[in-house]
Amino acid sequence: MAVHVETDEHGVILTPVEAAERQERREHRNALRKELGLDGLLEQIQKNTEAIKSLTDSIQREYQRIY
Repeated sequence: MAVHVETDEHGVILTPVEAAERQERREHRNALRKELGLDGLLEQIQKNTEAIKSLTDSIQREYQRIY
């Protein structure tokens, strides 16, 4: 029978209380993100960042071609 244990970012096993607190914080953070619409905003920022990088690369290639 497999038992699930939650660990921190360093691999240290959390107590059941610590795991429950972490889950509660995660749920609270996710609810806030949803309420504030931050998920969609983050996704749009990432898309814009990729578009800017692509445009910058294109400009650099064109500049090198000309000069």
